[in-house]
Amino acid sequence: MTVEPIDGWHFFVKGGKMDCVVDLEHAKCDCGVYGVEKIPCSHAIAAGTHAGLHISTLVCPLYSKNYLYAGYSENIYPIVSQHIEERECFPPELKAWSGRPRNQDGNLGWSYLG
Repeated sequence: MTVEPIDGWHFFVKGGKMDCVVDLEHAKCDCGVYGVEKIPCSHAIAAGTHAGLHISTLVCPLYSKNYLYAGYSENIYPIVSQHIEERECFPPELKAWSGRPRNQDGNLGWSYLG
């Protein structure tokens, strides 16, 4: 991919499936992937590499370990409703195998003369 800088944060990237204008400041690309997923597309990676930025700085901070750990730092309790009906649970019904049954002794039907 070839990258042509437009200004400090905007780049025109040629190559791939389409030519795109990438805005690294607002995390947007004409292909739409970078703006939706907040993970850099191939155009944004090419523009960021051309600008001398590390790829990890282009990813939204919500994908970082700190946010992941913060999401599980507190206990998560199930919501108990008073409208839960009590039901007895049974094991699932077994389905018969389709096709010819296998030999019970484990061999494939071959016998040795001996």
